[in-house]
Amino acid sequence: MLLKASIVDGRTDTGVMASGQVAGVIEDLPSCAELVDRIMAETAATLDRPAGGRTVG
Repeated sequence: MLLKASIVDGRTDTGVMASGQVAGVIEDLPSCAELVDRIMAETAATLDRPAGGRTVG
């Protein structure tokens, strides 16, 4: 019930939020401005690539 209260009902003050094992591997916590800048730069780089030229990274 505590998990449902926080996740389903959105009542984080009365429930428990699960974070899982992934929380231990987070190495970067940018500000919102930094994150938007990164997304915009990645988008521009992607749009500048030739069509069909996919890269991973």
